[in-house]
Amino acid sequence: MKLSRLLLSMVLVLAALAGILLGRPAPVSAATILVPETYGTIQAAVNAATAGDIISVRSGWSTTENITVPRSMTIMGRTAGVPATIISPTTNRAIAGGTTNYIISTSATAVNLKLDNLIIDGAGLTPAGGPVTIYTGVLLSDVSGAGAGIFNCRIFNFGGSAGNSIDCVQVEGTSTVTIDTCELWNYKRSGVQSVGTGINLTVHHCAISGRTGGVDTGTIGIYIDGGTAVVDYNQITYGLDGVSCASATSVTISNNNIFAHTNNCINITNATAAQIIGNNIHSTLAPGRGILNSGVVVAGRIFNNEIGIRDIAIRLQNSASNWDITANNIYNCTTNGVWLQCAPPVFSQNMIYNCNTGIYTDNETLAAHCNAILGNVTAGLELNRNGAFNMTNNYWGANSGPKVDGAGPGTGDNIDTNGHTGLIYNPWMQIQLSSTPASIVADGIATSTITMDTTRNSAGAVIGCGILDGLQINFTTTLGALTSGTALTSGGRAVTTLRSGAAVGTANLTSEFDVEPTLTRSTAQVVFTTPPAPVNPLVGTGAPTSHGSSMVGPAATTQPIFLPSIYAQSASLSAKTVTPGTPVTVTADIANKSAVNGNKKVTLYVNGQVETTQGITVNSGGSTKLTFYVSRSEPGDYSVYVDGVPAGNFKVELFRESDGILIFSAVLVALAFLVGMVMLWRRQRAG
Repeated sequence: MKLSRLLLSMVLVLAALAGILLGRPAPVSAATILVPETYGTIQAAVNAATAGDIISVRSGWSTTENITVPRSMTIMGRTAGVPATIISPTTNRAIAGGTTNYIISTSATAVNLKLDNLIIDGAGLTPAGGPVTIYTGVLLSDVSGAGAGIFNCRIFNFGGSAGNSIDCVQVEGTSTVTIDTCELWNYKRSGVQSVGTGINLTVHHCAISGRTGGVDTGTIGIYIDGGTAVVDYNQITYGLDGVSCASATSVTISNNNIFAHTNNCINITNATAAQIIGNNIHSTLAPGRGILNSGVVVAGRIFNNEIGIRDIAIRLQNSASNWDITANNIYNCTTNGVWLQCAPPVFSQNMIYNCNTGIYTDNETLAAHCNAILGNVTAGLELNRNGAFNMTNNYWGANSGPKVDGAGPGTGDNIDTNGHTGLIYNPWMQIQLSSTPASIVADGIATSTITMDTTRNSAGAVIGCGILDGLQINFTTTLGALTSGTALTSGGRAVTTLRSGAAVGTANLTSEFDVEPTLTRSTAQVVFTTPPAPVNPLVGTGAPTSHGSSMVGPAATTQPIFLPSIYAQSASLSAKTVTPGTPVTVTADIANKSAVNGNKKVTLYVNGQVETTQGITVNSGGSTKLTFYVSRSEPGDYSVYVDGVPAGNFKVELFRESDGILIFSAVLVALAFLVGMVMLWRRQRAG
């Protein structure tokens, strides 16, 4: 009896353990509904779906329908890269208000809708007649949640007749959505139209283009009116405006290619905060402006953009706006590079060249420093009123400084005051080329550091800044060899190295900007001197021998010096997924490719931070394995490098599904064993 109770107690304990380990509720899996296999239309599948389900549309299949989505779900083409096709109906169907036709729209609040790998073609829409005046490919109203938005889709043919407003995508209500890696084209009004103060919009990696068959002067690539928006890494072409922001709490437009627009590539009316960073902006169309601000921007930044435009690169019209204008490359404007009707708090390190007028100011104050203003036809700077204009420490296309009203002191770009007062321009930035040292031995080994420097002014003072970073500088020499004929500016300087040759003489060096070589050329020299005669320490020293006589021996031979070259050539991890505290073994193969033995300290990095360092000795021509151990208690993803060599990534998870399966299996085996033992014991007792 005691044995029976003991066995029963063990069974209960093991059952309780299994309940603890596996007592988490099982995740509810989303159902996948197949179209057209299970339902003949997408709408029928949507009607049958519950929240979180996936509507999987057979890739390459076409349908003709309007789709209304009442709850959260995913609608996607089944095979990646082979999208399903949705074609709009040939008859119009209006929704609330009787003014809008659509292909896909939401009909409830707080819907998490994801569209992926679809073609949405508006060619079947009939713009003429009836109450329908707005035609939309996708209407996202009150859409939010993890992963909500449009991905890997092509939405096109919404270029209706005159009098109709037609968009590829509309976002409204309270929505947080992402539009990623999509193609939107041939629209009459907007590729993406976002209207509402409760919207958080992200558009990136998309190709957005107005009507096909030529330039349409009425289209806007992305239109924003309210909320926040991030527009990055897109190509936006052909239309009236590339990106137009009527109002926003915050708008960031960065790293886009925006070109071929007839009005403005970027048009910001009002914004609390606006960032325009790292864009490539071009247009040869008339009038063709780069960046326009007509309303109030409380805090704005125009930074590191390349703007080659037909008319005006940057026009800031409102005196109440505050813009930081820094490190932009502005050129080839037929009117003005920059037209200011406000006073930017910062105007620095811009390149403005080959325009009719570099800077035109219609404001009473301007402070601009460390800019390169050169090669502009009429004027580098034009004043339109009296005021306070501190234009010191700028480069005007010549070390002698600018001309002022056509006269001296220098030969650089002209400053046209139009008779207005308040201008200060002296001292100005200069470009200097130097060599350190200025004399080296002509032995094919000696080197001199060649530096192009823009951090000093005409008064010889250090000005604390220089020309914009990342500008290509070209170097030449008449003697010796440069380690590199080009270098990029950093901190106002660009550096290369001159190595001497075997010939004695003078190396004449030049540096010049890649974009304006004639107006930025500077020179320096390095003298290559005759190498000294070799000295043999054993000849002519008069050192007495053991017999009291002077010793004249053979010339000493200079032996080459070899240095070890030790580096990590590969690294790997022992596991990709572990539980907290479980160590991962990092194995690195350390090689020595030199002719001598050597030592090296090898560093392990985790997520870019130094984890530990080990010393190692490697014989010449050999390699050896080096092992590290790393563990983490916090769940997450961790990247591992040994010196600069990637070992891979590992993930720390609290509980792995495979562990649960093993534990569950072990518990079942133990239970079966114990039940068998109980049954066997009872039979033996009964017998």
